[in-house]
Amino acid sequence: MPYLLSLFLKIFVFVFSFVKKDGITLVFSDTSLAYSNLSCIQNTLDLRKIPYKVCKNNKSLSTLFLLLKSKIILLDQSNFFLSHLKLKSDSIVIQLWHGGGLYKKVAFDICTNAQDFKRAKRIHKNTRFVNISDEKLKADYARMFNVKESQILSFGLPRLDRFFQIHSTKNKQEFLQKYPALKGKKIYLYAPTFRESRKRREGEILLDVPKINRTFDDKVIIVRSHPSLKLANQDFINVSYEPLEWILSISDALISDYSSIIFDFAFFHPDLEDYLASNRPLYRTPEELVGRENVAYTQEELILAMQQETSHCLWEEYMESCKGDSSAKVVDFMLKLL
Repeated sequence: MPYLLSLFLKIFVFVFSFVKKDGITLVFSDTSLAYSNLSCIQNTLDLRKIPYKVCKNNKSLSTLFLLLKSKIILLDQSNFFLSHLKLKSDSIVIQLWHGGGLYKKVAFDICTNAQDFKRAKRIHKNTRFVNISDEKLKADYARMFNVKESQILSFGLPRLDRFFQIHSTKNKQEFLQKYPALKGKKIYLYAPTFRESRKRREGEILLDVPKINRTFDDKVIIVRSHPSLKLANQDFINVSYEPLEWILSISDALISDYSSIIFDFAFFHPDLEDYLASNRPLYRTPEELVGRENVAYTQEELILAMQQETSHCLWEEYMESCKGDSSAKVVDFMLKLL
């Protein structure tokens, strides 16, 4: 960061250190609406008529002023200002980490050298609390975010509260009205994760979905891209712009790779070695998570897995804190801090 900008931010932090901090601020990034954690907190605050403010993840002075005046700051990823200034102790940052379970390595766990560690420390240095999906994962997330276990909140993911309110039969009827050609077919949702390579960022997918769909009369794959990607409509049903909880509720099975969406709901891993070489390492191998019978390394193996239809439950091991009241627990915790 340029010296003048660094000096500018330090001056503002010093000036606002004399200002009493109050109120709750929700920091929305470009993908926050897709992940829904902040939206669910926002809905709970609205229902309880609890005042709060919202800011975007931008570099405007109004955002800087708001962050420096706030008592409690909620975010679900990172923020430019929070990554480049050190808040005083009377400001509390709560990280509503968007991913559940334990799969892709994140934060300090992906550091391989001093430069990586310095970058992670810069991004996460203001984090006071991190909310996660399961009490059993406290030690893991404390290590990931370089905080004490007492700073890990296992309230469950707010966005999953909606899953407990879903009427799956009604949703399925609405979905089939929109896509009548799928009536009578078992629906497989293919939801791959974000990849660093240019082709993957531009939305290229690894499956020949039309070819697989021609293999079955009673099954069909629909596709949802990662929130950070823009997937153009191709020769398959693209549900990337539909609400996630709605799509998950109408899907009979999930096909994914390295995405934490697996914890919300067998795997397709044709590029495991390439992914590990150029993207984030994993905490668990696919086989360790769901068993070899649910892992496909080729398109042919995927077709076989779809024919065999075995399953594996991840909920009890990684998501037990998600019981439909996570948003309420987060809000209750914030009120105690005000």
